[in-house]
Amino acid sequence: QEIDILTNQLTKEVLKDDRIDVIIHPKFHGVKWIEFEKAMYLIKQGERAAERAIPNIKKLLKSK
Repeated sequence: QEIDILTNQLTKEVLKDDRIDVIIHPKFHGVKWIEFEKAMYLIKQGERAAERAIPNIKKLLKSK
């Protein structure tokens, strides 16, 4: 649990960076960082989240 707290705090600090244009939020319901056996599930969730972000990324690229 201590690692989860530290990770969350670090993530919040990193996300304050004004150079970040897009944040992709995969849905990892009920998965702990140590559950390596769920890697394929996590990869698929990341792919799905990235696909959902594509329209926003394209919009940002056109505006630059």
